[in-house]
Amino acid sequence: MAKISVELAAIKPALQKEEELAAQLMELYRDVNGIRSGLRFKIAGQEQISARLLESAEQITKEQNSVRVMREALEQILAQYKSVETRVTELVTDQAEALDVQELAGGAYDQNTTTFDNDKSNGTYGADQGDMANNKKGMWFFGFRWFEDEDLYAYIRQHSRYQNYSQSEIAKLMEQINYEGCGFVAIVNNIFVEYEGREEEFERVFGFPMYDKNGKANYNYLLVDFYANTNDRFYIDEPGGATAMVNEVLRKYADSEDEFKKTFGCPLYDSSGSYHPQARQKILDAYQNTSVVTIESQGTTVGALDHHIQHYLNEKGVSCTSDTFIGVTPLSSDEMNQYMDEGKNVNILITDFNLYQENGKLAQGDVGGHWMTVTGVADDGRYIVSSWGKKYYVDPSELKWMNLLITDITP
Repeated sequence: MAKISVELAAIKPALQKEEELAAQLMELYRDVNGIRSGLRFKIAGQEQISARLLESAEQITKEQNSVRVMREALEQILAQYKSVETRVTELVTDQAEALDVQELAGGAYDQNTTTFDNDKSNGTYGADQGDMANNKKGMWFFGFRWFEDEDLYAYIRQHSRYQNYSQSEIAKLMEQINYEGCGFVAIVNNIFVEYEGREEEFERVFGFPMYDKNGKANYNYLLVDFYANTNDRFYIDEPGGATAMVNEVLRKYADSEDEFKKTFGCPLYDSSGSYHPQARQKILDAYQNTSVVTIESQGTTVGALDHHIQHYLNEKGVSCTSDTFIGVTPLSSDEMNQYMDEGKNVNILITDFNLYQENGKLAQGDVGGHWMTVTGVADDGRYIVSSWGKKYYVDPSELKWMNLLITDITP
């Protein structure tokens, strides 16, 4: 906004000059009177000169007083302007912050969100699937897990799926999440980004504070809740559930053709190497009287993760639309930025790739299949990503293909 101000300093030189002139005239007047009294010298028109000098001096004194009055008035006006300016600035700032919150909820994607706070003031750069397994409050020693984060363990046991878990079983669950939880972490990142500035609403929806007493994000609590409600589960009566379940079964038996035929009564593949025409229907028939199908698997496919997030947020009363792309050419910088400019979250699943530091140094090479959240695009075209709670870079020119899950969550 334009700054409202009055330059009081601009009138001060004139005021000072007026004061100096008045003082000189008054001094001259006193000198004339001194000469007149001391020499007792008669000069024609002396009284007239003295009167004029006095009149001039008095006039300048009046002008000086007028300038002083004007200065005081201007000082008061200036103070009022500054007060108004401060208030207007506060109002504009408050409104701008409110607009920022609205934009985070459904407007332009903010690549400098608190969730991806690189100075670590909020904890890590996004969620970290290995944080619980590597928690310093618990450690493995001689095959046992010693000590524990009591609050986190108590929270995990609140879920019916884990309510009877021992300390060791919870520790193994944490290791399992560390091993296969990257897709779940990507969605946790998406949710946290969308709820920034909506902490009270977050707690009402998910049942725990968005940040702990130290201001650190409760990523692990959301990760556990999401994982407990959806991992290896397919709700086949819900949109997309049956398709995701069938694809998961096909993936599970990809290298066990004989076992598939024994279980479902038809070959897995036809003579051309494609899935047998009856395979999908046979799977659906096997689960026709079941609303929730549990299929243990490792890792999360695009279809499964999409189904998980839709079910989870629907149960929470939160709207989420999504788009999935499988085996597509890596997005250009403009394409990637367009999604984020529209307020959408971009999650990528890629395999056999390298992670780099900002300076181009290799951070980790030959990474296997891994989900990550894209947080921006660098000037050189590299994707900026959140992985294991850290900021890394991926060079799209090194990728042959990628899978995408793009979410648009509306709290």
